[in-house]
Amino acid sequence: IDETTLRTNIAAEFDASYTPQQLKDTEDLLIALGLLPAGASLRQATLDFQAGQIAGYYSPEKDELYVVSRSGGIGPIEEATYAHEFTHQLQDQHFDLEELGLSATDESDRSLGRLALVEGDATSAQGTWMTTNLDAKELGELFGAAMDPESLAALQRAPRYLRDTALFPYQDGLSFVT
Repeated sequence: IDETTLRTNIAAEFDASYTPQQLKDTEDLLIALGLLPAGASLRQATLDFQAGQIAGYYSPEKDELYVVSRSGGIGPIEEATYAHEFTHQLQDQHFDLEELGLSATDESDRSLGRLALVEGDATSAQGTWMTTNLDAKELGELFGAAMDPESLAALQRAPRYLRDTALFPYQDGLSFVT
């Protein structure tokens, strides 16, 4: 998918996950705790952050896998992303990701821990795929894309709360799985 479709998809998923009252309550709580600046929009901050960071995703609800192509083509970045997202599709086939409660709002720590297991597994599989299938030039292209100024700026602009909760499942999940 392209970036426009990505933004449309993530906005629809975000809006489906919160009622207006839940969103207001969550914003108020995060602001009161100092995790979001006063007057901040959790929705806008989340969508801006995700649009700059997401390279692909798997939707267990739709049983659909998406890879974002920012260049309009398929190269090592898209292939490595596919390896990660395909792992999620395999996890779903064998363990039913919807039943794991990965986004249960009443058990956020438990959900985050389960998500870390799922993302750590997919990140491990992605790393194995990359080192097995990509040559040095392709790996260089992949790591160069990770240093993309727009992506890094979106990461820096995001409130620390969003950065930490978004990166935890991948980084610490990989450590846990390893």
